[in-house]
Amino acid sequence: MLSFCLSDETNGIVCKKFFKPKRGKDSEEDFVEIISKLKEGMEVRIRGSVRFDTYMNEYVLFIDSLAKKEKTVREDKAEVKRVELHAHTTMSAMDAVVSVKDLLQTAERWGWPAIAVTDHGVVQAFPDAMKIASKSSVKVIYGMEGYLTGNDYDQKRANHIIFLAKNPNGLRNLYQMVSLSHVKYFHRQPRLPKKIVQEYREGILIGSACEAGELIRAIEEGQGDEQLLKIAEFYDYLEIQPNGNNAFMLRTSDREYVTNKRGEEKKNRYWRVNSEEDLINITEQKSLEEKIISDDEKISLYKRMQKLDEKTREVMYLRISGELTFKEIADILNKTETWARVTFYRGKNQLKEVD
Repeated sequence: MLSFCLSDETNGIVCKKFFKPKRGKDSEEDFVEIISKLKEGMEVRIRGSVRFDTYMNEYVLFIDSLAKKEKTVREDKAEVKRVELHAHTTMSAMDAVVSVKDLLQTAERWGWPAIAVTDHGVVQAFPDAMKIASKSSVKVIYGMEGYLTGNDYDQKRANHIIFLAKNPNGLRNLYQMVSLSHVKYFHRQPRLPKKIVQEYREGILIGSACEAGELIRAIEEGQGDEQLLKIAEFYDYLEIQPNGNNAFMLRTSDREYVTNKRGEEKKNRYWRVNSEEDLINITEQKSLEEKIISDDEKISLYKRMQKLDEKTREVMYLRISGELTFKEIADILNKTETWARVTFYRGKNQLKEVD
């Protein structure tokens, strides 16, 4: 008897096939031939009947015929490849379903030069990433999405912040911050007071993160430009994301996407802007694992808000280079026709405009 599970990313069912002896061929030969061709993750077409199985006490698909189906995979055919600087793996608790292995192998298959690994508050994916990278052409940018607070770390709310190690010294400083956040400053999450970040920021690029970052929250609170610029000075680059990532913010209001349109348009005049995705999956299809995560009532308020809008999580996947174009970024910045007058931050007191 052949038995396996079949899934179409929305549901699953057990499949069974009983083999009977044929003329000149016993049932074991048929079984061995078919089982040798079945691989985990392959796509197949099956014809059969769904009947209640009294042995398993559930409905089972009994197979009449089975054929291999060519698996459609996305390819990145752009001449200039993008580099993702905000990516989560399964090491981000309750926030991603992609393994670091799948993430790096996909980046290599797409011809990307590098990709960042930025899990929430931890660096447990680094050992596997290092092993995979040693046999790959993809450079791993070792990073983390941390929890930033004021100097009083037990405050009510922490802001998200991105760390990207530029060199071995930066990686050591990142490890120092990870240790301190878990051992000395843990409060609900492994937190980092701003003074600690300032002390250990050498060799690290610091990004403003997502809508839960300090800058975007300040924009949401309606703080003035002077205060927003003061906040932005702390970061090496500012991050914008596709509007769909933050669609959940509009459920109780008809406000604009203030995190992108109002906020980043003003800030882009002064600082370097990177367009990142905060990805949680490789494909655009909502996987069964994601549904389990989003349906868990013990997850954060942020994710509970997101589960009300299926489209929000559907856009948080790894995009190929052409999917997030300059025109799309320009639209996000409320520049509907051209990508114009973008200013890049080159270092303290060094501004250069690019038309």
